[in-house]
Amino acid sequence: MDEKEWWVKAVQEAKSLSDIEIVFRRLWPGLFPKPFRKPLFDFPDVIIHTTETSVKKHPFYTAAKTGDAEAASILVNDTLNPDSIEALKTLLRGRKPILISVHTLEGEGINAIPEALAEKIADNLGLEVENRIVQTNIAEHTG
Repeated sequence: MDEKEWWVKAVQEAKSLSDIEIVFRRLWPGLFPKPFRKPLFDFPDVIIHTTETSVKKHPFYTAAKTGDAEAASILVNDTLNPDSIEALKTLLRGRKPILISVHTLEGEGINAIPEALAEKIADNLGLEVENRIVQTNIAEHTG
């Protein structure tokens, strides 16, 4: 089935706007900068700090992804958007949640980026970080 046949069939079989959004995201990914998420009560939108491309093209990405904490800290410092920190501050409205830097064993080591990001956000917003939670399943969702 070629691309046109796929999307025509997918739209015809769609049962909701969310189903159609999935088709549009596949056809025009550049038009949808935020990750797809079905609505969940009043849960807030995702706040994007930077593009996946800018992170993956960063000179310290590979080292950070494979466990180098210093490389992860540099990557986070270079790519974190101050406007995103302000958006988080507004969203929190004075509340002090504990940030969880869930990490997992990657093929090449333990990804140091989640902990570095959580630490940076915590430093900026005066929050605590819990870093003892380890992801046990393999999501394989990078990219």
